[in-house]
Amino acid sequence: MEKDIRIAAIMCRSLVGRTDQNLREMRTWVGNAAKEKVDIVCFPELCITGYHVHEEMARAALAMDDPEVETVFKMAREHDIAIIAGLAEKGMDGRIYATGFACDKNGMLGKYRKVHLGPPEKKTFSPADAIGPLFERKGFKFGIQLC
Repeated sequence: MEKDIRIAAIMCRSLVGRTDQNLREMRTWVGNAAKEKVDIVCFPELCITGYHVHEEMARAALAMDDPEVETVFKMAREHDIAIIAGLAEKGMDGRIYATGFACDKNGMLGKYRKVHLGPPEKKTFSPADAIGPLFERKGFKFGIQLC
């Protein structure tokens, strides 16, 4: 038997250096999606840190265990909703990655680091060496791809 799943695709502006503001706006979108009984909320690439291809991304980058990422996990727990979000990730190897991740009320489902970088991105981000995993939400399997 097939099951319906509701997905909200959010188009919003996220500014580099304004992580707190970006998270406040995400909280509003997630709350609105929960009221509409959405199962998965999908935000744009690097919505937490903002997106840019200049040196300022290194200063804006976050580690996956930083409190800002935990804030997104809290949103997912509070609303029992899955969230797909992204950030400029400061990897344990010191490199910066364009990373998307999925979480739900139980925490991190997994992450995907961008494999194929556009020419302007190559000065700022490091490419990943593998395609990301599949995730599951209420019996529905999905993946993350950044373009």
